[in-house]
Amino acid sequence: MHINVTSIKKHTDEILARFNTYDIWSINETNLKPHQLFSLQGFNIFRNDRQNKQGGGVLLAIRKSIKCFEILNATIETNEAVAVQIETSLGQLLIATVYIPPAGKIQQKLFDEIYQLNNNCLILGDLNAALEEKGSRKTNAKGVQLKQILEEGYLQCIDNNLTTYARNNYEEKIDWILATQPTILFIDEVETHAPLGCKEDHKPITFNLSMTADLKPKSPRLTFNFNLANWNLYRKKLNEYLNKIDLKQKLETKEHIDTYTVALTNCITLAMKEAMPLANGKIRNNNVSEVTKKLIEEKHKVYRKWRKTTNEIDKKHYYKIRELVSNSIRNDRIEKLTAIMSTLSAKKMQSAGVWNTVKKFHNKRTKQSYSGQLIYQNTTANNDQEKANVFARYFENEIFVSKPDETPFHNQVNTRAASIKRKMKMETSSRENKFSPITENEIKCILKQLPNSAPGPDAIHNRSLKNYTKLLVIHLAKIFNAIVGMGHIPQEWKKANIILLLKPKKEKKVPSSYRPISLLSCLDQRTASVEIESTLSRSFALKSGTPQGSPLSPLLYILFTYDSMNNIEDHTQYGLFADDTALWAGSNTIKSLRRRLQTSANEFNRWFRSIITYGCTILLKTDNSIWKRMQILQNKALRAALGLPMYTSTEFIHLRTKIPMIKNYAKEILNKAISRAETYQDNTTTENLKRILSILQYNEN
Repeated sequence: MHINVTSIKKHTDEILARFNTYDIWSINETNLKPHQLFSLQGFNIFRNDRQNKQGGGVLLAIRKSIKCFEILNATIETNEAVAVQIETSLGQLLIATVYIPPAGKIQQKLFDEIYQLNNNCLILGDLNAALEEKGSRKTNAKGVQLKQILEEGYLQCIDNNLTTYARNNYEEKIDWILATQPTILFIDEVETHAPLGCKEDHKPITFNLSMTADLKPKSPRLTFNFNLANWNLYRKKLNEYLNKIDLKQKLETKEHIDTYTVALTNCITLAMKEAMPLANGKIRNNNVSEVTKKLIEEKHKVYRKWRKTTNEIDKKHYYKIRELVSNSIRNDRIEKLTAIMSTLSAKKMQSAGVWNTVKKFHNKRTKQSYSGQLIYQNTTANNDQEKANVFARYFENEIFVSKPDETPFHNQVNTRAASIKRKMKMETSSRENKFSPITENEIKCILKQLPNSAPGPDAIHNRSLKNYTKLLVIHLAKIFNAIVGMGHIPQEWKKANIILLLKPKKEKKVPSSYRPISLLSCLDQRTASVEIESTLSRSFALKSGTPQGSPLSPLLYILFTYDSMNNIEDHTQYGLFADDTALWAGSNTIKSLRRRLQTSANEFNRWFRSIITYGCTILLKTDNSIWKRMQILQNKALRAALGLPMYTSTEFIHLRTKIPMIKNYAKEILNKAISRAETYQDNTTTENLKRILSILQYNEN
């Protein structure tokens, strides 16, 4: 399907309702900005957005089940194009969408480049070219340029007289289907449809391509439809499988724990498979009501009738139902917004419900699939398997890396840790008496409070654990106590699938632009595999980092900041919880209260200033854009503190407050650090700091 929409977001609902059965969509004039998030449920999106200007942009949407990868994303002069290669029963096929604006010129080198990438290609696009001998009403300048390309002989066009653009009483064929041999022989059933929305404009073009596309392998992760789960059957089957595990067997070695864990995991998974269906992956367009869908179908029927009869009555009928469709879509959006807003006024709101409502308006963390090329260490990855392995290599080599112990402090920590380990081994015989066993009631209490988080590689969801049986709790208590007693986490629970979130405004082709999120087993929160679409990378070891929610992260933070309140006076009390700090005081006058709190805040400021100064000299080497962002934050804070309007100049703010700008303050610290190093005759530090100063001076010049 091909269409020029002059704004994809405006017409998404109608496109999904009308053309959802088509596997490949070519869309011109998307009007999307490069930083704008956009997705179509069930499709991989390949975009080339217009830079620094309004309008334009092209998009290819390929159904997610089809094997494909981006092979071209380019703008040559004003010609915008994106091309994707798919696997078919007849070999590789390149599909490209091209948009050429009315004032632009057709660039033959773009079409030559597409053909050189793959001589079996299909090109769809609004070329704004009219060529009379190929079905247009007349020939324009771009029609002459198109004719020159066709005369080269490697491309042919669908030769029909279907008009693709209508405005008032003017109709013309300016959208084209171009293809090489033998692909063009497989194209049939070409037809046009009613323009989208309420205006006469470009008509959607649909056709059938008689080729079978190769499908991606099914995802190794099982996804269950919990809405259709038979929980009574699940609990019955779970007990049947658990009864096959010998409760009397002793867990005395690490191997015993690993074997027991695998058996327990298999019991839960088998019970889930028998009691609940797998998610079928069907795409539902929940934004459009059934009434709207029927009106859209009726609109296209009436349009065809009018174009066939050219009857004035049929024309008026079409215009009327076109308005009804537009109003119905608007009403659907209003109803959806009303339903979302009503959730905010509910008497009881769970945190998950609040977050789901927030996500409707704020899609910063929306998972965005990127289907283009990925580049890492001079390696270019195109397909999902190559990308997954590139991410695995990047995370293994640069992110989850255990840093070498080089300083005397590290050696001191290692010595102390080794001493503690030796002491623990000596007390192994009496360890059983040093902790209270985990009880079944404690496990039940925890299971009831589990959030509905995504499952790990074992596919066990927290909903399944919430529907526990007494026998499952007994098995969990046994294995948890064995784990604590022996200090061994089962290997099965250390595996994770990593999904990727693109960081805001980052380059999509670079692995470092993605934030990894590890999905671990719900039974334990460490090998990992990167998951892209339905493909997993090779497994690799995680050598650093802590699981989200682990008490170790805040504990390490507390160890670093434990002395931050040492100089706070007795008249002020304080509270620390991980990275949150609160100061409070009491007094019989506001003036005294203000003085006490300010004194305490100043003492705290002295503590963290001494920590910050260590980083300032290194920060000086950063990009100017980072300095600019930091300066904006400082300016906003000063305006808020002084109650100044947003248009107040930066110079006035710093002149009035006598507070130096961030970069100037950092340079002062750098010069002081150089002077201090020279005083103590620390030649190494002096040399390093002066090198940083020279880099700074060079960047400013």
